[in-house]
Amino acid sequence: MYRFDWPAADDDMGSPHGIDIPFAFDTIDVEGWDEFIDGPERAHLLAKAIQHAWAAFAYSGDPTSPNLPTWDRFDPHGRATMILGPRSRIVHDPRGPIREAWMAGATV
Repeated sequence: MYRFDWPAADDDMGSPHGIDIPFAFDTIDVEGWDEFIDGPERAHLLAKAIQHAWAAFAYSGDPTSPNLPTWDRFDPHGRATMILGPRSRIVHDPRGPIREAWMAGATV
């Protein structure tokens, strides 16, 4: 499980939908993305880490990458989630209270 949290160049945008696309393909320097991605040097480092993690996962089922923290296996109790961004890290059950509120209102 992961969440992509790279902030857009415009602070008002937060981390908009689709901003992860140039990271997956390391196309950060393609014209137009500069409006969204600040700090291209750091962005390229994250792009390489993501590409390595995806390839490792496809090969072995384990996304462990030398440029990311240890990526714990997801389980529904610990809910370990890799936060991919300027400071990538594992967070257990990010936004857990919000998820629990939604679940409390859900009917099964």
